[in-house]
Amino acid sequence: MAAASRHGATVRATLCEIERGLFYTTFIGCGPGSDLNQVSQYQVVTSAAEARRIVEKDCLALGYGSVVWADALVVPPSHQEHEHGWPPVAAAESPQAAKPYAH
Repeated sequence: MAAASRHGATVRATLCEIERGLFYTTFIGCGPGSDLNQVSQYQVVTSAAEARRIVEKDCLALGYGSVVWADALVVPPSHQEHEHGWPPVAAAESPQAAKPYAH
């Protein structure tokens, strides 16, 4: 996506806490060649608010105007095929998908 076409555009994203202090961001509608792939999907921070601030700052640096956070939580790819069979669906479709893995 060229800088001119993303200037001021809105990014839609979700945030999921995988385990305490480890957050995963998914960009809705982001294809493999998107410049949003430059934004780290994993954040190691103390709160969801801090993770959101970092992602928003990175998106603004790429030229986007704002980030809208969706309510659906998406399970990260590394946890989708987990031994407990977490499905790769949003939490709204499966409450199990939003729960972190407990040993």
